[in-house]
Amino acid sequence: MHHTMSIVSAYSVRENSSTCYDIPYEEYFKFFPYEKWSLQHYVSLIIDNYEHAERDKAHHAFYSTLLKINDNSNASQEIRAVIQKLIDRKKDHFHV
Repeated sequence: MHHTMSIVSAYSVRENSSTCYDIPYEEYFKFFPYEKWSLQHYVSLIIDNYEHAERDKAHHAFYSTLLKINDNSNASQEIRAVIQKLIDRKKDHFHV
């Protein structure tokens, strides 16, 4: 019975967050290792889990967060290299 309660509670929290448009865009970068970061994965997770999520806002949040991480002096060279590749892919995509 306790297990069912936690599922219902988690669902309620997710629904409440969705209806308030409180989408935790930056949490992705805490939960997934930087080697796994990708725009496609990020957007699909956001769109699939938050009813009011919008693809354009998710794209913007993804790149905005990457730039914030890149500007952080504590970010390692490995993380900065991954971020640069992701940003370069964006530039390639829009300049085709």
